Amino acid sequence: MLEYIKDFDNHLAPFWKPGSIPAEQYRILRTRILETARNKGSKVFLISSAVLGEGKTLTAINLAISIVQGTHETALLIDADLRKPNIADMLGFEKDQKGLAEYLTSGGDPADFITKTSIPGLSIITSGLPPENPSELLDSEYMSDLIQEVKYRYDNRYIIIDSPPLIPITDSTILSSLADGVIMVVRASTTQRKMVNEAIDKIENKEKILGLVLNAYNRSVAYKYTYTYNYH
Repeated sequence: MLEYIKDFDNHLAPFWKPGSIPAEQYRILRTRILETARNKGSKVFLISSAVLGEGKTLTAINLAISIVQGTHETALLIDADLRKPNIADMLGFEKDQKGLAEYLTSGGDPADFITKTSIPGLSIITSGLPPENPSELLDSEYMSDLIQEVKYRYDNRYIIIDSPPLIPITDSTILSSLADGVIMVVRASTTQRKMVNEAIDKIENKEKILGLVLNAYNRSVAYKYTYTYNYH
């Protein structure tokens, strides 16, 4: 397991501006998710969206940071968007660093692909170099084995998976079967209701849908993030 101190993207509110309204909204989201997790024994959460540009990666990273801040929990953030990965870039890591794609191609010890960040308790698995067959790799035994390994190795670890959008491709549908809960990010005034419904239809087990995060909601200039919880 490697450890690096890097420059983080300036949109990571819980890190740069922990007293801000966006940071507080992520803490509220964290609290609700951890309450569900403790009641149901859930540890693996998939973050997705209907289409591109809705803020799923930003939500995944900020949620992971919020989990490790002010709690006794740790978090592993996995970039499973093998087509358009962003986590390495947003956290200041090299894009060609070996990651999930390399593990799914060749196997090995999962610990060799985990990188600690400079935020105590937060580790990541980057996407690695984009492969030619992402859907097949994500649907492999290697992926299932990885989730089982990182899920049970530490009792206080939560797994946050950043996945591709649901509508264009099957990757997130595959990944949702491995997750304990699914959180969908919706961009206010942009994402059409029919797109949200179409994305939800892609998830076979609807009971896994924990809620929708409404991103960029302009109630006022200050309130840029909010959420709706419990889709059912």
